[in-house]
Amino acid sequence: MSEEFTTRPLIMGTHGVVASTHYLASEVGLQILRRGGNVIDAGAAIWFCQTVLEPHLAGPAGEASILIYWADDDEVLAVNGQGPAPKAATIDWFKGEGYELIPGDGFLPAVVPGALDAWILLLKEFGTLSLEEVVKPSVEMADEGFPVYLGLSRAILRCEERFRSEWPISAEIYLPNGKPPEVGTISEILHLPTH
Repeated sequence: MSEEFTTRPLIMGTHGVVASTHYLASEVGLQILRRGGNVIDAGAAIWFCQTVLEPHLAGPAGEASILIYWADDDEVLAVNGQGPAPKAATIDWFKGEGYELIPGDGFLPAVVPGALDAWILLLKEFGTLSLEEVVKPSVEMADEGFPVYLGLSRAILRCEERFRSEWPISAEIYLPNGKPPEVGTISEILHLPTH
């Protein structure tokens, strides 16, 4: 095997490997496996952490398409956490309201969230740990905070004006002291506004 240059390390293991889009979420997934949890427990823990670490990419009000490969049975399980559109959100309704295209974001194109239900269903059917055990690392992460990284900082900056003009509660959460947090700032998202 020839070694080629890559910006990411080659990850190998003898008892399991965990990967995600954020290193802190991956670390939690590995901890879950080391504590005796299975792949479903680890995957769910990672997803819950990503909802804290990457709210612009994952969230309980979002969608999740989940594929699981059961090596022992050589079978794939697909879980559709997409969520249906609300009954009244028809093409005719959008046309009647003057929309030529369904908007790309905001509340009008939103579906009934399916991600949270999909992960809870997987835990119930195939997990070995309790929901409380699986969610605990993400709750601690949200409460204790984590360093704001460049991707999160840029995502907040892109939404800054919309937070201010359309989503004031989001502005209070993601614009501490009235401005986007700088990279390296410790983010504590559970310290929500008290209205």
